[in-house]
Amino acid sequence: MKNSKNNSARKAIDPLSVELNAQQRYLDRWLLRLQRHLDNRRFLWQLPWYMVIGPAGSGKTTLLREGFPSDIIYAPEGSRGAEQRLYLTPHVGKQAVIFDIDGTLCAPADADILHRRLWEHTLGWLKEKRARQPLNGNYSDTRFTRSADRRQAPP
Repeated sequence: MKNSKNNSARKAIDPLSVELNAQQRYLDRWLLRLQRHLDNRRFLWQLPWYMVIGPAGSGKTTLLREGFPSDIIYAPEGSRGAEQRLYLTPHVGKQAVIFDIDGTLCAPADADILHRRLWEHTLGWLKEKRARQPLNGNYSDTRFTRSADRRQAPP
């Protein structure tokens, strides 16, 4: 009887809530690491915060890896053999914090509900933690290959 209760409780868990809660835990733990890393009471404002957004595969992560000397100060450990999928990765450099956002979160508004909710959660978390100025700016990486391909195609 006890096993059937546990099984029905597992089935009732909303998969969106699981992902949103995992992202919340990740961001909150990252923020604690940032506080320790910067070792300053005003750690939230010590460095400007930026966000890199754009479609998946557009080179955002490569750009950061090669052009922005930084540390990834927190990476969650997998629980029970299952690794958590990260949709954003904060990079902490000497002059800024840059959030590398997975391209799936930047998809059109009619895209997957999970990705849309994770994106909304990310923006809400930023507004909550840095209410005066959630971000100092962003870098938008867009692809123009489709329009360029159309122009080159014969009429």
